[in-house]
Amino acid sequence: MTNVPENQRTDINEYTGIQDNAYDQEKDEQKAEQLQPIIEKEEEKNKPDINDFSEIKKRLDQEKEKLDEEYRALMEEKKEIATEKNKYRSKSSAKKYNKVILEFNERIEDYEKRKRLFNEEVEKYNSRVEKSYLNELEKIKNKKEED
Repeated sequence: MTNVPENQRTDINEYTGIQDNAYDQEKDEQKAEQLQPIIEKEEEKNKPDINDFSEIKKRLDQEKEKLDEEYRALMEEKKEIATEKNKYRSKSSAKKYNKVILEFNERIEDYEKRKRLFNEEVEKYNSRVEKSYLNELEKIKNKKEED
């Protein structure tokens, strides 16, 4: 109290410490019980939905099937173009053939772009599934360590 100026000493109360120093475990347990439903809701919200993965996989499978069908059609068209190559002997028919080849190449490029985007999407999906799997393994490991 000697460090406090005299004119302010009347307003000070002397520190007496904590009156009840006992740890109240019951209050902590009650607080934990109140927070448990909130924690469970958060965990449920953050848990990846397995159905979500199955829906994404189903969509990716359908998209792959469409790309495969398109690829088969393009390869058939390529065979037809190759067999008709010798039919184009005149200058005008050669121009038609070149135009057919250019249009075919454009369709191939378009297909390859969509196939590349599809493969990127599959990689993202696989990464999410792997991350989810590793998270679940970590939770199981942590749970076993707690027990």
